Amino acid sequence: AAGDIIENFQLMDQNGELVDLYSFCGNYVLIAIGAMWCPPCKEMAAEAQAHQDEFGEGNFQMLEVLIENNSSQPPSNDDLNKWADDYDMTTVPVLDDSGYALWPYVERDWGIPTTVMIGPNMEVIAVDEYTTDPGRYIE
Repeated sequence: AAGDIIENFQLMDQNGELVDLYSFCGNYVLIAIGAMWCPPCKEMAAEAQAHQDEFGEGNFQMLEVLIENNSSQPPSNDDLNKWADDYDMTTVPVLDDSGYALWPYVERDWGIPTTVMIGPNMEVIAVDEYTTDPGRYIE
């Protein structure tokens, strides 16, 4: 919930590396959780790298998290790379949450996309409010 300190998590990215949420302490973090088959998730993904480019000067990180591929199956590494390639994500990690390590804990309406805006101290600023513009939160 807003005001809570989000628990740390580690998820594998499209490069086969573990990404640790707390490694972004000191930054604002926008997490977009979705599935490859979801049209609104695709719309958000199309904006992810632009957000990173605009706000990422040392105090912002966008994270894309996939829970399913186009066949409603766990995303493979190839799926993660396809998502990154399709949306030109060069500095936005695409993470695999097919094990639902994160999504059930931040989901409020059981629909996707789910967004979580986190402040530099890892405090949840907004959760599942369809946050698409991180600029309104970044100081």
